Amino acid sequence: MQSVRGSERFLAKLLLHSIPFLPAIGILAVACGAYAQTSPGTAGTGEHPSPQPVRIVPFREPGAAPSAGPQTAAGPSVTYFGGPIVSNIHIVEVLYGTGTGPYLANISSTTPPSVASFSTAIAASPLFDMLNEYSTAGVATADGKPGSNQTVGHGVFDGLFTINPSAVNDGSTITDDQIQAELLAQVAANNLPAPVSDAQGNSNTVYVLFFPPGKTIRLGTLTSCVPRGFCGYHSTTFGQTGGKNLLYSVLPDMQPPSGCSSGCGGIGQLDSVTNVLTHELAETVTDPDTGLAATIARPLAWVQATDGQEVGDLCNTEQASFSSNGQTYTIQKIFSNFQGDCEVGPPTFGIAGGQNVFPGQQFDLPVTAQTNSLGTIANYTGTVHFSSTDPAASLPADYTFTAADAGFHTFVVSLSTPNAPGGFQTITATDKALPLFTGSANYTVPKSPVASITIAEPGNAVQGVAIPVTVAARDSSNNIVTSYPGTIHFTSSDLAISPLADSTLPNGTKTFSVTFNTTGGQTLVATDTASQGMLFGESGSFVITAPASPTVTALSTTVNPSTFGQSVSYKASVTQSSGGPPNIGMVTFTSDGQPFSSMNVDANGNAQTTATLGGGPHVIFADYTGGSPTHPPSSSLPMSVQVNAAPTTVTVNSTGSPSALGSKIFLNATLTAAAFTPDGGMVTFTDGSTPLAVISPLNGVASFGDTSLTLGPHTITASYSGSTNFGASTSAPFVQVVAAPAPADYTVKADKGSATLLAGQSASFVITTTSINGFDGSVNFACNNLPQLTTCTFTPPTTSVSPSGTTATTTLTVKTTGTNALLLTPQHPLGHTEVYARAWSLSPIAIGVLLLAGARRKKRVHVILGCLMTLLLVTALTSCGGGGSTPPPPPPVRTPAGTTTMVVTASGTASSGNSQPANPNQTLNISITVQ
Repeated sequence: MQSVRGSERFLAKLLLHSIPFLPAIGILAVACGAYAQTSPGTAGTGEHPSPQPVRIVPFREPGAAPSAGPQTAAGPSVTYFGGPIVSNIHIVEVLYGTGTGPYLANISSTTPPSVASFSTAIAASPLFDMLNEYSTAGVATADGKPGSNQTVGHGVFDGLFTINPSAVNDGSTITDDQIQAELLAQVAANNLPAPVSDAQGNSNTVYVLFFPPGKTIRLGTLTSCVPRGFCGYHSTTFGQTGGKNLLYSVLPDMQPPSGCSSGCGGIGQLDSVTNVLTHELAETVTDPDTGLAATIARPLAWVQATDGQEVGDLCNTEQASFSSNGQTYTIQKIFSNFQGDCEVGPPTFGIAGGQNVFPGQQFDLPVTAQTNSLGTIANYTGTVHFSSTDPAASLPADYTFTAADAGFHTFVVSLSTPNAPGGFQTITATDKALPLFTGSANYTVPKSPVASITIAEPGNAVQGVAIPVTVAARDSSNNIVTSYPGTIHFTSSDLAISPLADSTLPNGTKTFSVTFNTTGGQTLVATDTASQGMLFGESGSFVITAPASPTVTALSTTVNPSTFGQSVSYKASVTQSSGGPPNIGMVTFTSDGQPFSSMNVDANGNAQTTATLGGGPHVIFADYTGGSPTHPPSSSLPMSVQVNAAPTTVTVNSTGSPSALGSKIFLNATLTAAAFTPDGGMVTFTDGSTPLAVISPLNGVASFGDTSLTLGPHTITASYSGSTNFGASTSAPFVQVVAAPAPADYTVKADKGSATLLAGQSASFVITTTSINGFDGSVNFACNNLPQLTTCTFTPPTTSVSPSGTTATTTLTVKTTGTNALLLTPQHPLGHTEVYARAWSLSPIAIGVLLLAGARRKKRVHVILGCLMTLLLVTALTSCGGGGSTPPPPPPVRTPAGTTTMVVTASGTASSGNSQPANPNQTLNISITVQ
């Protein structure tokens, strides 16, 4: 310490005698100081500065405003600089000595919930599935050189270890250099597991060091658990053991009274630990060698090009819950380049599923590219591949999403293999470049499209007298399923009913003869034998003893067959053999077992109604309820009626023909019919013989957007499947012409074309860049032909535009040079006056010398002394050599008066995957007049 203090006194005297030479000394001193401050030392001998990128979890005071979130408008937020990543992380939990108090129990124990159980779970979680996007195999690097060719996968927890650090590295304040020295020594002594390497020889092991209460950690000028300090950080040792730099992460104690108990993002102490640990593990995987980097370049891996922030830094304060094995933990969200947001898992394809589809039936498969939090990835332009559990499925070919899709596209598929009862068939979509970016949906594929069983029977029956009962198998649109392959089994509330054998339904329907033998209300149930009781129909009759004077009900209609939408009259006439017609009572009309009207009989025993029945065949009964004991109930014989589907027409148009290649067009099919707007059924759009979409019409219109049509004419037709009420129809061909798109381009325009100013003044111009015809890229600016002694700057120097953000601005500042004011030269102690005032004006820089006097290392003091001695020698030779008269001051420097046409050059470059602009280089002429 004495030698250091003596050196400091010598420096003070030296400075007093060097005041006249401070301008030159200050300039060189700053250079020497920069060397002294940035030269790396040896681990354990001092404290290394904290280089970029940012590698800490910042301490946040309780109640502080949340961060603004990731800034992704200009594109991906992190860039690959070529350094290694961690392929399959091995987490080693290290307790850094016993300290002055107990560790948090969740840290010092492996019993869940603990850091050990959390580390095991998080290393194999969806978060690590998301980190797979930061694999480097085949990824271009920022410097154009080969990358590390690694793939990110799941990791493991390698155990909990306690070390006994040396006293020199275990004070109340522990520096990062001391931590590095201790970690290297402990691994070298085999007190900790040796690092594990992947196939490329890069380290997979990270040592997560936890510190007991009462320990303060110092990283450069930063302090743990205090405002403007940190909650944790990750880094790389400067030194090596076994030829390896070690990856490590530092987490200070987070128990009260430590500030980290409230300033590190958790609602509980374990929450704070897991929140910070998630941040550091994700950054270790994606940028492990940050501690070896002095600039934003290799050996860094994935960081922001502008300021070196890592994937955890971009999402500070954004948290989520993570559950595993019955335990729930708090974790920090991590930035996903691919999803453009802070997430906790990989993206997914959203597919609407769950419906019943019948073998061979074409149906729509709408697919949306989604973030893990289910937001649409509107800029997704990847290629999707489809697969299915149904080996006979008809699936679309691989499809590359376009910008016009905006993350959503509709496909046409069909499934052909019926699933077993209770099972389903699955369709899966997978991104070809990112196999963990996937999504699927399940569909029930029954053997037949039967949705219901209907029974049409008379509402009244006589004990022991057979009645006709018609059973039909119908689909969800109430059409009879003529191909019904099943078998019907009958049950009844009448235990004395005449036996009914199981039977098939030829052509989907059959009439049976049923005899009830017990009076009163009796039910009849027809059940599909293969449906496990899930598919059945139920009806019933009121059974009476044969009356002495029965009534007879007859049914008639005015029109049969009819057309859907046509009103048809139905008449019931009730008579009785012993007397006149009954003039009291009511008649109920039923169709396929369902009542559609009830009317009182008139004085002549008649009841009449009108109805519009749905399309298809129907069995109608008229059931007289009876009027008194002398007028018993009776039912008509069944009447079979046919309601034909109403004819329809289909017309097709689009939002525009011709359309530009790759742009989204909407194809529309409009359905019309005479009486009502058609509903039900499906509209299938085809391009020639290729299906484009299967759409259910809404209010008579089926519409969908498409971006897949290729260059040239396309013959589009729309075929309506029809329904029970409306007939099938096909449109006339519609020709959609797809033309070459207008060339992508951009324009640049200044808010004014000239400026007049005095020498020494500045002028500003706002330049607006506008995207034309879908140009998506960046525009870089430069200026030429400036007036003499004039500079120009652009803020920012590059703007980005796209179809979604069509305009961007930059500010051009033109600065001229005016007359330089000269200061009087201070009198030199030896009488020399050659030092110009302009040089003297730089003397504040000499303050850098004073800063050097406080250097903490002897090595730096010696470096400084050497620099100062050299400076004094140079100054003496230049300032004290030779007499003579004082030279005249230099002439004033200014931009000459006159008018100059400055040229602004704009250079446009498209983003990856897009065509270059038609006019990549454009110019603006701006007139500058200097008075």
